[in-house]
Amino acid sequence: MSFRSCLKASAIVVPVLGWGLLPAGQAAGPDDVDYRQNVMKTLGAQVEALELVLQGRAPARDLQHHLAALEATSAQIVSAFEPAAVGGNASADVWDDWAGFSAHAREQAERLSALRDGEAVREFSPDRIREALNCAHCHDTYRLDTKEFRLEAGDTPDPAAVVYRRYLMRAMDAQTAALGQILAWMVADGNFLSHLEAIAANAHMSVGAFEPAVAGGESLPRVWADREDFAARMQALADGIGQTSRTARRLGKDAALVPLMDALTCDQCHDLYRRSN
Repeated sequence: MSFRSCLKASAIVVPVLGWGLLPAGQAAGPDDVDYRQNVMKTLGAQVEALELVLQGRAPARDLQHHLAALEATSAQIVSAFEPAAVGGNASADVWDDWAGFSAHAREQAERLSALRDGEAVREFSPDRIREALNCAHCHDTYRLDTKEFRLEAGDTPDPAAVVYRRYLMRAMDAQTAALGQILAWMVADGNFLSHLEAIAANAHMSVGAFEPAVAGGESLPRVWADREDFAARMQALADGIGQTSRTARRLGKDAALVPLMDALTCDQCHDLYRRSN
């Protein structure tokens, strides 16, 4: 289901049912698989984008936002996998060794949080950041043997600036899709706030990611022909989602619902500035 469809459904469902977990005893199913895949797609895209930063091929100014997005997304993993829904790339070992898997996921979020705390942020190195993520361990242990798709893997001639913004937009798409599932009451809402925080971090990075006028990817040339309008829309998205995230943290999910509908204007930009898939 697209994010736009989820929003339409949520406009009807949420006022009637309110927020909360899915009804007790509801069996895990395909929606749970789709949801956790959206979470993991976000994590994968964020890691690849961050790697470009660590290699000096993307703006160093985005490092803190990447760590914020990765911390928020890592915090979503345990809830996303709790419904033991078979499918996707997850091995049965995830649930057979739930204590080990969930511990690894929580520890990753904790390591990323520690990196962002206090003066330590000035001290970390690329190797320390890669060590904090340590995605390979979980993939080797809990993921089925599948070929991972990377935009740099010889299938694209795009320069780093294009690859970087494609990863950012892929992460944004996956996070908004996951949030849309929550709004449509397809999955539990425990990660509502962390989705907003991850989208806010992505939106702030996306504002600057389009400043280099490098054509390619899904971006239409009018991104730079109408640079002022595009930049204003991207900044409004970043500001709106950031404010909505703060509202949700301070006042709760219900208070954030209406401003969220106003803030998430992704479709407007897609209609004007993105090639149709």
